[in-house]
Amino acid sequence: MFSALAAVLKRTRRAASNSESVEAPAPLCWQPSNHPAERRETHRLPLTQDLCLVGLDDHFRVVGEPCIVQGRDISADGISFSHHRPLPYRFIGLSYQAAQGHVTTLLKLSWCRFTKPGEYASGGKFIRTETRLALPTDWSALKQG
Repeated sequence: MFSALAAVLKRTRRAASNSESVEAPAPLCWQPSNHPAERRETHRLPLTQDLCLVGLDDHFRVVGEPCIVQGRDISADGISFSHHRPLPYRFIGLSYQAAQGHVTTLLKLSWCRFTKPGEYASGGKFIRTETRLALPTDWSALKQG
């Protein structure tokens, strides 16, 4: 699992250094899919660790309180997670524990679905790795989002 996170981190750093664009880098497929109903451009890997999320405005300024969400899966260009309340944000900062420490990335949310009472699933595309956004590293005091 950490190798997938490391690959995503390396790719978002490279994209951020090559461009100031807020667009995600071009897709990188780990495994081709010939299934006609497959809409995804990249292969997904399960991600079962906790993530720290904070809402951002259109200028990437913090507008919400940090909360803990549960990872679902990750790919080279995006991530999905479960949470306990709807997210009213278009952009989010997402922090996770990687082999080299806490890593924070910016995401543009693409979708949010109600899955059952008190549970939602959301996903988004990576924009870039973020070093200026300081999210808490001690998550014990944060509430589940």
